[in-house]
Amino acid sequence: MATVTVTFGADSEAFEGLVGLDLSSAITAGRQILSVPADISARLNGSEAVDMSVILKNGDEISFYKASGSKGF
Repeated sequence: MATVTVTFGADSEAFEGLVGLDLSSAITAGRQILSVPADISARLNGSEAVDMSVILKNGDEISFYKASGSKGF
């Protein structure tokens, strides 16, 4: 089964439906699924998500994080 893992804080889930989507669509879906606030940034495989047109592959990981020096989580 091909999956993309989405992580926010202690929540981490693997999803089949995100494989083959572009990063922008997957981030939108991940925000909805894990209730991630809009001011939280995303990383793809540990690097800052810059190119939103990247097509996700099996094993990719999207993680959401609050920028260093920001209050709350």
